[in-house]
Amino acid sequence: MGLGGKDSSHLVSFLIGAALPTAFLLFLASDRLGDGLSSISMSWGSSGTRQSAGPRVQESDNTTTHDQEVGFAGLAELLPRVAMEDRTVILTLVNEAWAQPGSLLDIYRESFKNGEDIEHFLNHVLVIAIDSGGFGRCKAVHPHCYLLEVNKSTANLSSANRFMTKEFLELDADMIWLRNPFHHISVYADMSLSTDYFRDAFAPLNNTLNTGLYYMRSTNRSIEMLRYWRAARARFPGGSEQGVFNEIKHELITKLQARIEAVETVYFSGFCEYHANLNRACTMHANCCIGLANKVLDLKDAAVDWRNYTRLTQEERKKGGFKWTPPARCWKTIGPEDTAHIIFGCTNAQQFWNAVGITTNEDWPIARLKEIQCPDHIPQKHFGSFVLLCSWHIWKWRNTIAIRKEQMTLTGALSACKLEAYIWGARLKPDDRHIATTWCSILSSAM
Repeated sequence: MGLGGKDSSHLVSFLIGAALPTAFLLFLASDRLGDGLSSISMSWGSSGTRQSAGPRVQESDNTTTHDQEVGFAGLAELLPRVAMEDRTVILTLVNEAWAQPGSLLDIYRESFKNGEDIEHFLNHVLVIAIDSGGFGRCKAVHPHCYLLEVNKSTANLSSANRFMTKEFLELDADMIWLRNPFHHISVYADMSLSTDYFRDAFAPLNNTLNTGLYYMRSTNRSIEMLRYWRAARARFPGGSEQGVFNEIKHELITKLQARIEAVETVYFSGFCEYHANLNRACTMHANCCIGLANKVLDLKDAAVDWRNYTRLTQEERKKGGFKWTPPARCWKTIGPEDTAHIIFGCTNAQQFWNAVGITTNEDWPIARLKEIQCPDHIPQKHFGSFVLLCSWHIWKWRNTIAIRKEQMTLTGALSACKLEAYIWGARLKPDDRHIATTWCSILSSAM
């Protein structure tokens, strides 16, 4: 999070706008939050001291109100010690389970040390602990920790409960850093955030936005954006923070004139979508994953891949061929491997359909295959054949990964589909073969 603005009181106002009660998710945040978050009451403290969070305050550029002092005791003094020269602070959250030795906090911290010229960023990471166990462990390994107390009668946030259960708050240290990511974040946007799947051809808001990582500057507009986001939860009861954001993202633009940008997965990768070219990757996020143990093991595999990659010479890197180990444990947690899940529900299927611009729903039964609507950019004639062609290659892609235990990227799956489109086109009537050429163009554009 870039903390611009005039003084520390403006920064505190920004944090109040974000943190009550959105769990202080500012620069690095969870991709999914548990249900029940709106009922969690929070208090802040420094050095383990409990403080009651005051009521919402009006933002001020020049004065610090009593409520700001009470609600964030010690924070105004802590932020300057953590901030970079340009006043940027990196925030991440942990609980006791995520902070255990060998768990996500250790993996997260170690990634800075193994990354390319990014170890100095560790001095600018503020770890927010939401329980005393996480706070104690943080203080043992990291210089900048802040305790966020949560009403334990409302939710048990110290355990490693599975994601989307009633008492589980998905935190945000489920990520490794590889290179400096700030070079690939727009300085003109009010908010830059990660995506599950990214396509250049899409408008920013049409990408699959994921609040697992986001960057904001402390401005009047960004404060109002966060307050608007927080208030919108009342309109979408039971919705996650990410779900609510996707419901209101167009409102943020039309009502607040917000500038929102999606960052590319080629730089900000995740288990939902990553790229074979490690020369450009800056972060790897354990999204599309259920369960702490699965996140830990698959992130450790990614960290090993990265260390092996960095040992290569420049000549060896130029030759290419080095690839990530597929996060197989995480992928297996997304859903049952029945036909409907493979064609509509799994990560690969969602990537493929999004890439070719066909609208589907991950919860559809397989019978909906014949009811898919033809979008304007695809010829209506023989559309059913194109849908079957895509479905066949989604199936083959998933089979390659899950059964044959081989790696294949979205680009590889689209390329294989394109090659077969030429063959299928030869079976069309001569007057219709131009349709197959259009299919190939669509598949090429999606790569």
